Amino acid sequence: MTYTIVTTFDSKSKSGKVYTVKRDQTGRLSCDCPPWIFNRYGDRTCYHTRSVEVMETVKAKSVETAKAKAKARME
Repeated sequence: MTYTIVTTFDSKSKSGKVYTVKRDQTGRLSCDCPPWIFNRYGDRTCYHTRSVEVMETVKAKSVETAKAKAKARME
């Protein structure tokens, strides 16, 4: 399976440690941090993947708002 790096996060507890969030071909996010790797609940989320999801949602809403404002100015 092919993965694309989405972003990285510096560890808050381990100096010099960087966690990488990747997206697979199906769009699923993964992370190499311990909470994601050792998740016992089967939902495979962590702070980093949730942060990416929030950032993507905010970005999409910002784009929609900008398009709506541009359209309103043109009318």
